[in-house]
Amino acid sequence: MGILKNGGFIEVAQDGYITLTEAGKDVAERIYERHTVLTKWLMDLGVDEKTAAEDACKIEHVISEESFEAIKNRIIIDIISYVLISFVSISLVVSSIMIGIITYISVLERTKEIGILRAIGASKKDISRVFNAETMIVGLVAGGIGILATLGL
Repeated sequence: MGILKNGGFIEVAQDGYITLTEAGKDVAERIYERHTVLTKWLMDLGVDEKTAAEDACKIEHVISEESFEAIKNRIIIDIISYVLISFVSISLVVSSIMIGIITYISVLERTKEIGILRAIGASKKDISRVFNAETMIVGLVAGGIGILATLGL
């Protein structure tokens, strides 16, 4: 208690009540942040909760600010990566559905063309290949446009 009092981190009242000073509150918040971040990080690595909390208590007081910030930034980058991966997954599902709808509409609108192709001897497999090729071209072009837009070209 003497170290905390002499450091200006706590104040001891005449009746024995102990209160944190602003400097003490800042240090306590910083240590608590370190503890929670390190505990979560260790648990994400597969350490059980009790051991992670105990190890975080040991590490939080000796870890450098640079190392702690690197760990914290890595956690943030991982979270952002997971969010972006989920957006990409949803986008792939939606785009696949849209390509299917476009192909279906294309088949409905081109029944005369399909009839002519069948009349001149094209098999159902040949017609299917035509639509599959068109679908693949649409998908590749749309993907290419998406990549170019992402790169800012």
